[in-house]
Amino acid sequence: MADTRERLSQHREAMKTHRIGVRKVLVAYRQKAKAERLQQARNAVMHRDSKEGSRKSTTSSGSAVDVTAALRRTRKVMTDEIEHDGRVALKSSHEEFDSVNTEIAEVRKRLKALQWQARQDRMWIAAGIAILAATVAYIIHERTGLLII
Repeated sequence: MADTRERLSQHREAMKTHRIGVRKVLVAYRQKAKAERLQQARNAVMHRDSKEGSRKSTTSSGSAVDVTAALRRTRKVMTDEIEHDGRVALKSSHEEFDSVNTEIAEVRKRLKALQWQARQDRMWIAAGIAILAATVAYIIHERTGLLII
């Protein structure tokens, strides 16, 4: 149980680090996009040349597509990693569950054996008390004749 809890806490920590990584990537992407927009605005104000403006526009849209594709790849890699970690955790939990079930079955078997032994002991004690009572009654009957058997 302690090992399972430890593994669970490790997986939770891994999930937290993955979340932090994703947030850092998103912040970096937003900062880069903001810087790109500012640069485009500066270029639009400074350079009124239509050719250069259109060339910059296509370049920035191309870089946005590249960034989007990179983010999709990053998200896919992170999703695959989380799925892999989840599968590994699930498999180890399943193996631990099987071992715990086996131990529980063994304990049940031993408990039933102990209960049967306790029942047998009670029967032997009852038989011994009955024999003792019969012996005492027989002795009293033989010596005094008060008891009718």
